[in-house]
Amino acid sequence: EPGIFPRVAKLVKRLKSHPNYTANIGEDLGIEGAEHTVDIFNLKPTLKGGLDAGRPRIIWNKDVADSIDIFVDRDLTGNFEYLANDMEPDYIDTFLLPAGVNSAVWSYKGMYKISDERVGLMSEPINITVTKLI
Repeated sequence: EPGIFPRVAKLVKRLKSHPNYTANIGEDLGIEGAEHTVDIFNLKPTLKGGLDAGRPRIIWNKDVADSIDIFVDRDLTGNFEYLANDMEPDYIDTFLLPAGVNSAVWSYKGMYKISDERVGLMSEPINITVTKLI
């Protein structure tokens, strides 16, 4: 019948709150799992890139983070500046190429955020060749 998952969740909650419940019983029933811990000090986004209608598209996975801060270096000097905070993958950079320029290489990197705080390590930079649409 519909609603099986809420009924099972309610049953598991009742079983785990029983005074005679032990972790061994839970393991036998298949309701105890391995503890999942996240090392936020070593979280590191992996960025990929491409073009979407001529605009750079920064592809990233959310993982356990709430969002990602994205940085850009438009002149390949190694001086990255803050571009945006993105809460849902993927990010499209709408910055226009300067007048008289038909293509350029822009570099991007990112850092995860959890609860509005940057966590972990900066991603490796990716380069995207941007071209003007005619």
